[in-house]
Amino acid sequence: MLTNPATVARRAVARALQLPALAGAIKDDANLREQLGADWLDMIAIAASVEDDLDVSIDDEELRAVVTVADLILMAEMKTGSRRA
Repeated sequence: MLTNPATVARRAVARALQLPALAGAIKDDANLREQLGADWLDMIAIAASVEDDLDVSIDDEELRAVVTVADLILMAEMKTGSRRA
């Protein structure tokens, strides 16, 4: 089980958007909807993956606030209590 929130977030994005080979190349400033093409169902799949991998809960309101990969990483870090230095 992965525990690094940034890695979990990037892999969740890559899986949901069917880009598994690009997980390491996804930029933190990438806009999930406009640049990566995520729709609401993709966002739900991303959240579900992060929730499962990190044993956290993300509600719809929190998910709506996620615009970039960095937003998702920050949320995952806050949920797990681990913050980047």
